[in-house]
Amino acid sequence: MIEEEFIKLFQNNEVELQTIDQKQIDQESIQESALRKIRKKELSNMLKDLSWDDRYEWLLYQKNKGNKLFYQQQYDRAIQVYDEMALALDLQNTAERNEIMKQDFQYPIIFNLALCYKKKKDYARASKFYDMGIKMYPSPRYILRRGYFHFDIQEYDKVQSDLSLVTNINEYPDLQEDYYDLKQKLNEALKKDKELYQRMFQQNSQSDDEQQTKLSKLDQLYEWCKNQFSRIFGCRRLFEDDESDDDDESDPKKFLENK
Repeated sequence: MIEEEFIKLFQNNEVELQTIDQKQIDQESIQESALRKIRKKELSNMLKDLSWDDRYEWLLYQKNKGNKLFYQQQYDRAIQVYDEMALALDLQNTAERNEIMKQDFQYPIIFNLALCYKKKKDYARASKFYDMGIKMYPSPRYILRRGYFHFDIQEYDKVQSDLSLVTNINEYPDLQEDYYDLKQKLNEALKKDKELYQRMFQQNSQSDDEQQTKLSKLDQLYEWCKNQFSRIFGCRRLFEDDESDDDDESDPKKFLENK
């Protein structure tokens, strides 16, 4: 599944991640929580003296560390790592190097942040990062990832919109399974919703019919009572409006002023 792609990336980079010691991550966490503001300033000063190649290696290390923290479900710390990576992006270089920075780090940072916030159930921020990333880089892979996000929070109209954006799925064989899986899930969810609304409508209709039946029975009982009183006591008019000729208001002439 596309949602698990982030974890798969971590598993595929197992050799690189072996160089990251867990104790080192824990020590950094203590320092970062106590000196976060100072660290960002120092980090900025440190990065400006790095060559492009050294900066790339540092970003790659941070990316792997963030992925490992995500895999360990330490989402707040992963977010902090990705935020620091954003400070180190060098997008003021040659066109080729700028594109490398975007593909290897900028776009993954944005979508990994979206996934972290999704796991934290901060759906507003997750949606913000998904939309930001797709606006910058409308890749079918990332569009489908956002589609799964919308499906998980039951925004089915947005799922349909995301699916409609992937118009060339045949050109991406590695994404077809996820595309059709999401499409099937959407159809099943919409079908269940439709069946639910139909049952609710039928229940309401049945309730209306039952209410009408009760009223009809009351009317029949009322008529029976009138007939019984009329037969026994001759007082049927107790149940009817006064129909005496003196009180007849059906003649409009009675309400005309005599001139």
